[in-house]
Formats: sequence, structure tokens, C-alpha cells
Amino acid sequence: MGFPDPASVPSLLQVAPKPNTFMPFGNGTHSCPGNELAKLEMLVLFHHLATKYRWSTSKSESGVQFGPFALPLNGLPMSFTRKNTEQE
Repeated sequence: MGFPDPASVPSLLQVAPKPNTFMPFGNGTHSCPGNELAKLEMLVLFHHLATKYRWSTSKSESGVQFGPFALPLNGLPMSFTRKNTEQE
């Protein structure tokens, strides 16, 4: 089974959604106003983690699990300790 000419198959991204189609985060004028706020909050969090904390990996089993991506076996436990800074 397959398509004799895959280029002739219409893509879902090329077809406009029907009116009132459910879109979780919306699109265009109906997009979620909190979307940009959530991105900003994540950037602030990562900034503070990178500048005010020391990162280290905790004990973890060595190994890699393969799926769509190569990942550490059973995740990658991390420890965060606050840096001692006199400037604060």
C-alpha cells in the first residue's frame, strides 16, 4: 500500500480548518493570551536557574534508552544548590 505520487496527497497543514474547529491554544485573533506570558515565565525560570543555582547530576543508572530520541535510562535526576553570592 502506498501512494504512487506522494506529492499529490494533500497535506493537513495546507487545508484550512473548518469554522468552529476545536484548537486547544487557538489561532489568529482567537489565540490564547496566556501563551506569550507562559513563554516569558519559562525564560525567567531558566534565567534564575542558570545564574543563581549550581546544577549537578544525582546518582543515576548508567545507560541509554532508545526511542524516538536517545534518553538517559530512567531519566536524569538533577540537584540544584543555591550559589553563595554577596551581591544579593
